[in-house]
Amino acid sequence: MAVTLMVSTAFICDAAAQETSVWPQVPEQGTTAPVDPYGAPPADATTSAMPTAAIPSDTDLRLDETQVDGRENLPQAPVDREGSTRNAATDSSGVRLGTMILRPSLTQSLRHETIKSGNKSESTLYSDTQLKGTLTSDWSRHQLTVNTQGTWENVLSGDGDEGSGSAIDGELRLDLSEQTTARLTAGYDFSREDPDADEAIAGATTQYGIHRLDAGASIERDFGRLRGRVGIGGSRWIHTDAELAGGGSLSQSFRDRNLGTVTARLGYEVSPALIPFIEASAGRLQYDEKVDPSGYRRSSDIYTGKVGIAADFEDKLRGEIGVGYAMENFDDNRLDDLKALALSGNLAWSPRYGTDVNLDLSTSFDPSSSAGTSGSVVYGGRVNVTQQLRERLVASLTGSTDWTRYPDLDNADSTTYGADASLSYEINRYLAVSAGVGYEYTQRDNALDDETIRATIGVTAKR
Repeated sequence: MAVTLMVSTAFICDAAAQETSVWPQVPEQGTTAPVDPYGAPPADATTSAMPTAAIPSDTDLRLDETQVDGRENLPQAPVDREGSTRNAATDSSGVRLGTMILRPSLTQSLRHETIKSGNKSESTLYSDTQLKGTLTSDWSRHQLTVNTQGTWENVLSGDGDEGSGSAIDGELRLDLSEQTTARLTAGYDFSREDPDADEAIAGATTQYGIHRLDAGASIERDFGRLRGRVGIGGSRWIHTDAELAGGGSLSQSFRDRNLGTVTARLGYEVSPALIPFIEASAGRLQYDEKVDPSGYRRSSDIYTGKVGIAADFEDKLRGEIGVGYAMENFDDNRLDDLKALALSGNLAWSPRYGTDVNLDLSTSFDPSSSAGTSGSVVYGGRVNVTQQLRERLVASLTGSTDWTRYPDLDNADSTTYGADASLSYEINRYLAVSAGVGYEYTQRDNALDDETIRATIGVTAKR
């Protein structure tokens, strides 16, 4: 449930646990969209750990940071320079709607989760329902893609927190000429703040909700071996009230804000498969209320620059990796600027048929609403390996880590490590079953460590 916006193409901000982000990014031709950054709520740990049934192919590239391993709707083949895609007419999956193809899926699963913190242990049994759909055009020129997802979570036993969310995003690619491509993007997302997040409201029976709306436009142009791109993007966050245990509600309107960004990239084609590039981005984050309840002006200017290289070795290796520097300058001089070495990466590697390795690296800013604190810098890394064991059986293994650093606070840093394993079996083209286990450990400098153990079993109906 996440859409993809970036601080430069690489600077990602996670909005479920990090509800601010930087700006929209349009993926390079031949690559898939990265995670929705500044404000895109990622699937929570329970959702991301839930395996869905599907047999990925060697072109099953990363959709976003919040992707579910073994997803049932495989993405379209990458677009080549002429804008052609895999012939949809010969692809029997999906439902044809005129010149569009719809690929829906419905997953129902049971998840048992145990959370341990110090001497306290809490177990919860959840029922998860997930409805997903991808609508893709089958045109000889141009391309439209629309993705939707809705997740409903119910507690069957235990004292865990229920979570639900929905998202829709779309991209229209216009092939203006052989050298020029324009892209228009739009998206909407709704999620609730994680009760365990730093910005959660203590004692609330229902955490505040986050509505996010995104829009962007870019144009790409080839000048011989040079590859140029410029783009603009905008985002809007609207927060609902938090419901309190003692009755009543607490307004969160002071968190409402707008973001506008401009991004430019210039690359040089060393070979058709390798394109080094440089990129720069600038944005303005403006809050509706100039002063928050603590008396701070949290509107800011955000700047990012990076260098990197994009690779496209067809089905063997595809994606990009970059390194740069990012900073967020607040209007209030009492708040320290956030600065970070910006690492980013999104690589898909298939060493052999049936084996896929995906690597994701990100750096993000997570602003705070606490008095005297600017926020944190979050460095994230994720590796996912899928192996087709049999024609209908796929195994998946994922490892991840997130390091949260608070530059202006002592002994407040934390590190989270995660590991997940799953098996997915495709009974037929319409039905699949899956099972998985997951483990997550969070180490904190100034609080108790905690660990989470999950076990999930589910069934997926797809078309």
